[in-house]
Amino acid sequence: MDYFNLVPLTAIDPVLEQSISAALLAYQPHTRAISVNHIRETVLLIYPTCEVPVVILNKHIGDQAIRGGYNVHFDGEGVSALDLASE
Repeated sequence: MDYFNLVPLTAIDPVLEQSISAALLAYQPHTRAISVNHIRETVLLIYPTCEVPVVILNKHIGDQAIRGGYNVHFDGEGVSALDLASE
């Protein structure tokens, strides 16, 4: 999975950022994936990849990121992925 772009958390709306930050605090390196409940169900999974967790977002948020000028990878299931490393 090397097709993710670096996207600072501030590029995502503040409510979603809080949800992601809480999920990252709960992140355990030995866990393959962490399910995250979010009021708008925008955050689906967090996967460990190298040193940086990756948040898989639904298509609506992916579309927002594209409108914001970010390149987003969509898989066959219609979900997008953004790497949350800060530049």
